[in-house]
Amino acid sequence: MLKKGVDIIVRLCYNIVTVKEDNKSKTEGQRKMKVYIKEWFFNKNWCSIIRNYMLNERAVYVIGETEKAYKVEGGFTTQDGERENTFDFWVPKSCTMTEEEYAAEQKAFAERQEEIEKHFKEGCEAYEALLKFAKENNVKGVRKGMKKETILNKIHDAGLEYNA
Repeated sequence: MLKKGVDIIVRLCYNIVTVKEDNKSKTEGQRKMKVYIKEWFFNKNWCSIIRNYMLNERAVYVIGETEKAYKVEGGFTTQDGERENTFDFWVPKSCTMTEEEYAAEQKAFAERQEEIEKHFKEGCEAYEALLKFAKENNVKGVRKGMKKETILNKIHDAGLEYNA
């Protein structure tokens, strides 16, 4: 009787270990698939829940999948940087991106930033030219930091006309 009990326990333990190893290899096979979480989705849904943690990167690894969602595992670090942890969570497939989509998004973001910087630089140059014009013509009360409209009004009040 004792031998049967031991035999059953050994078989159960073997089955449990086998199942765990099967799940592990299955998970590692799927883990090769890397997806990126869209920033708006993460900020909207997870920042309030995982308040003390920061996502190490927007890339997460798929560990499970349904028709409409991925179960992903992401690496998180506490905001003070002392502890690292991983969390599994579900993300709708529509809220994820492939590496190519992520690269395209980053490229578009960089181009927008360059365009913004270009317009800012042009605006600064135009403002400096206006300020220089006012000072060269001895317009009273004009100083750096004033709004463009105020400088133009002071130029107009001085009887001058500025053509940009």
